[in-house]
Amino acid sequence: ILIEHKEMKTMWRKQNTVKNDVCIMHNYNEFINPNYSIKAHGEKVFNTIKIAVNTIDDLTSLYQFLNQMGYDHYKYGTRDHHFQIMGEALLSTLSEALREKWNDKTRKIWIKLFQIIEYQMKSGMERAQRENF
Repeated sequence: ILIEHKEMKTMWRKQNTVKNDVCIMHNYNEFINPNYSIKAHGEKVFNTIKIAVNTIDDLTSLYQFLNQMGYDHYKYGTRDHHFQIMGEALLSTLSEALREKWNDKTRKIWIKLFQIIEYQMKSGMERAQRENF
């Protein structure tokens, strides 16, 4: 991401205003440390995907989780156009990792899952925007 989209580097700058290692608790007992790196963010992205896959049979909980995550991401500066960048990076990473197991059917399934994540997160971002964040 950072090679092709240098403007994204500012999204992962450490917050100099954080004076202690406070963690914010989210659903599913996930923790976000305000001083995280892009590597840690990548781990969180794949953890979110894992949650999405594991809770696909409980859409109400999944949608609430993703909606809140979108709400929080709006405060961090995430905007709609970032989803295309992340989606492309996700598909590229998965195709490299899955190699011979990557095919058109697999690609379509991952696109659909990402669309669910994107839609619900954008709904949360819209809610945050309405509440003047």
